[in-house]
Amino acid sequence: AALGMTTRMIDGMGQLLAGNYLRGMELLMPKGVGDAIKAYRTGTEGMTRRNGDILIGPEDVSFWDSTLQALGITPVKQSVAYEKQALVKEMDDNFRDRSTKIKAQYIRAMRESDSSAASEARQSWTKLQEARVKNGYTKQPLSDLLKAPAEQAKRNRNVSGGAQFNKQNRKFVESQV
Repeated sequence: AALGMTTRMIDGMGQLLAGNYLRGMELLMPKGVGDAIKAYRTGTEGMTRRNGDILIGPEDVSFWDSTLQALGITPVKQSVAYEKQALVKEMDDNFRDRSTKIKAQYIRAMRESDSSAASEARQSWTKLQEARVKNGYTKQPLSDLLKAPAEQAKRNRNVSGGAQFNKQNRKFVESQV
């Protein structure tokens, strides 16, 4: 409990320092007071992400929603929004992880000149793209897979002293060796 409270207070201080005064105060105050501040913030600003993106506009937050929020009960609209966000993140992560694994499989097959394994990776890529489209995502072009070995080789060339660099930080990374 003490660790949770400490983490919450540090987060609250960070929010205050970032200029997010209401969000910071809701984290620093006891739960009941924090819930009331959150209800006010949600009623005036809407349901927002930490970066300021508005997920539910203030015009869509009813007096009843604010009352429930002040009592520490998450309104249905917000619960649904949280569930949707979690589902989107889960799907994004799933597709990104599967794509990464297939690219690694393809890179390994190309490095080992294993045409059978490369073909298998291309088939897996095609099935992944079908799943993406079926779930409402856009299709990733086959060229993303075919370029993966060259992109890995480029990333491997962009290493200095064990740290990877890009155009923006190359001089800094190279100066640290």
